[in-house]
Amino acid sequence: MLTEAGRRQVATAYIDAVFRRHLTGDKRFDAMLTGKRHPLARIASVDVTAGRR
Repeated sequence: MLTEAGRRQVATAYIDAVFRRHLTGDKRFDAMLTGKRHPLARIASVDVTAGRR
């Protein structure tokens, strides 16, 4: 079970990545957002599925 601090860390990382990608065009976090890279795997298992519109 993920602690409150862990949940906040995961949420902060993904929210930051989404804002950087979509508001500034920063592509450094694309691998994280598509699920190719799991930088927070040490604290939470993350399963990301990218959808295309």
